This record gives sequence, structure tokens and C-alpha cells, in this order.
Amino acid sequence: MKALRVASIQYEPIKGQLDINIKNIMNLITEASENGADLIVLPEMCTTGYIWQNRGEIKPFVENIPGKTTNLVSSLTRKFKNYVVIGMAEKNDKDIYYNSAALIGPEGYIGRYRKVHSFIADPMWAKDGDEGIEVFKTKIGNIGICICMDLNIPETTKIMYRKGCDVICAPCNWTGEKVPSTFWHQRALETDTPMIISNRWGEEKGVEFTGGSCIIDEKGQIINYIESDNGCIYADLQIKEEKIELPKYSFYKELLRNPYTWNPVWFYKQYDDKLPAGKKFKISTCQIKRKRLSSREEISKILIDGIKKEQSKGSKIILFPKNILNPYINGKIVNIKREIIEAMIAEMIKNIAKDTYVVVSYLNKYKKSTALILNSEGITFEYNQIFSRGIKNKNMSEEGDLNYFDTEYGRLGITFGEELINFEFARVLTLKGIDLLLIPDESGKEYNKLNSEKNILWTMAKARSRENNIYTVYSNYCNENENIGYSGIFGPNSFFKERDYIYSKFSEGMMSLEINTEENSKKFPQNTIKYKPFMHSRKIDVYEDLI
Repeated sequence: MKALRVASIQYEPIKGQLDINIKNIMNLITEASENGADLIVLPEMCTTGYIWQNRGEIKPFVENIPGKTTNLVSSLTRKFKNYVVIGMAEKNDKDIYYNSAALIGPEGYIGRYRKVHSFIADPMWAKDGDEGIEVFKTKIGNIGICICMDLNIPETTKIMYRKGCDVICAPCNWTGEKVPSTFWHQRALETDTPMIISNRWGEEKGVEFTGGSCIIDEKGQIINYIESDNGCIYADLQIKEEKIELPKYSFYKELLRNPYTWNPVWFYKQYDDKLPAGKKFKISTCQIKRKRLSSREEISKILIDGIKKEQSKGSKIILFPKNILNPYINGKIVNIKREIIEAMIAEMIKNIAKDTYVVVSYLNKYKKSTALILNSEGITFEYNQIFSRGIKNKNMSEEGDLNYFDTEYGRLGITFGEELINFEFARVLTLKGIDLLLIPDESGKEYNKLNSEKNILWTMAKARSRENNIYTVYSNYCNENENIGYSGIFGPNSFFKERDYIYSKFSEGMMSLEINTEENSKKFPQNTIKYKPFMHSRKIDVYEDLI
């Protein structure tokens, strides 16, 4: 472990007032430096403001990197022997403009990052970044830089992880949701890397920027936070010399496909695996206390009673927690013979209506889990857990595959809760056209949190639904003393509204939500889960390090 004192600067730039902004920024950098910061991050476009109509409007304020501003900042980094990441509007020698960030250190200018994934305002004047996603080696560690919208695309920070990043610096102009964003937590956790979020605040052209700059540790926990106003926050990070090893699987090559840059109504017509038409229907997820699974008989009763109850309410897909078929005795999962599992399944099938699907799972002989989709005719789909933190496969690069299952309600995929730490699982299934991801889990306390003060729920299931524009259905056990629970159903919209999802914190019971997977347009899909807008923002040319 090595200690690193870091600072996040929150600042509201005055649009078009380059000299005033630079003067204010220099004062804030000086303040953070005098408070001992080794690494300082400033917001996106903090020298100019953010919303520009065209190249002509921003032309007087773009500058070279390195150039005037980076030279001024380097006068401070040379003095204080520290590092600064600053968001700027850049022009190159061909007069092409970029939304960029520069890294300056004790030796002066080190390097730049050009924003790869544009947000709404960027394409009006700037070109997408053309230098890839880089990690800069410095005396204080390996520094990765991404800018705002990049955080919505998990490929960005995972590439930094693959390149040995020690800390992620994220200049932002975040808007449109409560902060701290669930994505900020998520990117830190899934890459096992602390993050420094520097966000602007205030208003520009009627757009409210959210502030909420923060410093987040590698577990996704906020260390320090500032609500609004200009100012600096600090934290002492412990940079790990070794990180959690996350494997690469052969199916990760699917990440280099980009099907949703084309109209899916058109391209799926060409193939045998045409997308299901979908329906409006009700789906249910179960949350129970695990100690109730005391015997085969009790488990069968819980399952059959739950199936009957949810079917009577009109639910067509019913999801139960991970390894629900295994008894739980004296705090341990009990393995049971395959013939007993088959007998339990046969009992359930007798109680499943013709148009209903039930998802159950059990611990298999490889000490991983197997999920089954059942209907009135029997087992229709089987998924065997691929990734487990506690079990190392002999050849990670070759094992495992991800498949989907088509029903009249939509295209379904399954992953287990702990597999969600690999964003690639949900992403690959999304690129294969799934509408719903079903997620049985058994704990998840490290990636399910509720910010009670701000009423912001962060769960990996919710993050995966949003970044992939799919429905995620999450079923977990509950125990308030162990901080496990948070089962729910999460909608596909990029910016959640309360009607888009439901969840339960620690209460037992079944939750249901009516969702819509149908698409009636024969020209271009109107349903978010069919055209998947976030898929359009992917830039596959820079993703090869993922595989």
C-alpha cells in the first residue's frame, strides 16, 4: 500500500470568461496544493463553460494542449511537486476541436486525454477523442483520465483497469440525475480502483449541473463529498500494489461487435434468431430470509406457494434467489442429490401455468450454481455459473459461454449476482439482443447500498439495467443484520424515474411490476429496450484491450 493525498475541486466556470476562470482555477489549485494534495482534479471544460452552439461560438476560447493554460498550471505543479488534471476545450494544429483533459506534473505537461464518448453538447463543436484510453505512469502511480459521459460506458474504466490504473480521475459536467451517481460508485467497485470525481455546479443555458464532487474508494464507498459551491475536498487514498484479478473469457470478443449502430428492426429481419415480438406483462421477484430454507419440504412449500400466489396476480415470469433448491442449515448450504432436485422440480412443474416461466437454481457438483428456467412442460433453459470470486478456473480465457432464451415475453438472459462485477457479462448478452436479465443472488452486501439521506439506491443490478437499456430482475435473500436484500425490478431508461423500478430493502415478500417489451413499429423501434440508445455511444475501435 502507498498513501496518496488527493483533492477534488468543484467549480462553476463563467461561460466565455477564459481569463477570469483561469485566475479562479489557479487560486483553487494553490489552495489544494497548500493543503498537501499530491493529485488534484478539476471539472470538465472548467476554463470555458460547457454548452456551445457551434465551432464559431467556442473558437475564441479553444487552445492548444500543451499551451497557455497548461504552462500556467505547470508553474504551480513545479512549485508544489504535485499533479493536476484539468478539463479544457482543445484545438490541435489542424484546427480540430476536442473536449479534453490535460495531466500536468512536477516536470510540466505530461499528457492529455480526449473525450471518447460524446454527450449531447459535445458534437456541436468537438470531434470524438482519437487517441484512445490511456493510463499515465507517474512517480505517484498510474493515473487514468476519463471525462463525464465516459463514465456511462463501462468499457472506458475497465480498459484503464486492464492497463494497471491506480486512480481514476474524472472531470465532469454531470447533469440530469441526483448525485452521487450510481455510476460513480459502480465504476470504482468493478475496477477495484479509487476515483476522484470533479463535477461543476450551477446553471448554464437553462441546464442545471449537479455538483456533488466526491472521492470514492475502490469499494465504491464515498470518502469525501461537496454538495455545491466552489471549493476543494480532500482524502488520503491507500493505493494497492495488487488488485483483484478479474478474468478474461473467450466470449469477451463479442464486445468488439457494434450491432446497435444499425436499425435493429432491419438487421434482425435478415437472421434466423429474430427477436421475440414481446408483450406487456407482469414479472415477479422473490426476497426471503434464508434461514427459512430448513428442509426440502419447506423449500418446496415456499416455492409452490410463491408460484401460485404470483400466478394469481398475473405474473408471467417469477424469479427466486440463488440456490433456492438447497437447504440452509446451521448457516451452511447443504448439497443435495440430483434425483432430489429433479423431484422438487417435478413438483413445481405441476403447479406452473401454461404461459408462465419460473427461475430457480441450485449448487452443483463444481461448487458453482446452475439456474433453470421452468415452464409447464419442464426445463426449458439451463445456465451454469461461469465466474466465481472464490474459484479459479484452469483456463479462464477459454471457459464459459453466454446464451439467451427466447419466450413470447422477450429475450431472456441469466447471470448470477457475483458475476455482475464483470460488466462484460451483461454487455455481451445485451449485444445479443436480450430484453431482460434475470439475476439470482445470495448476498451482494458490497454492491447494494442505499443513501438514505438522498434516497439514492446503488445496486449493480440497477447500474447494469441503465447502461445496457434492459430490464434487470434481481432476487436476493434478506437479513438486515448482514445488510443483504435490495431485490428489485429495474427499468431500461438512462435516467431513472421512480415509476421505472421497484425494490425492497430488507422485507420478505414478492415484488411485481408490469413491464412492456413489445415493439409495434416496423420502421424504427420506439421501445428503449429494442433500440438501446446507450449502445449507440460505444466506440469499439478503442476496446481491444478488453479481450
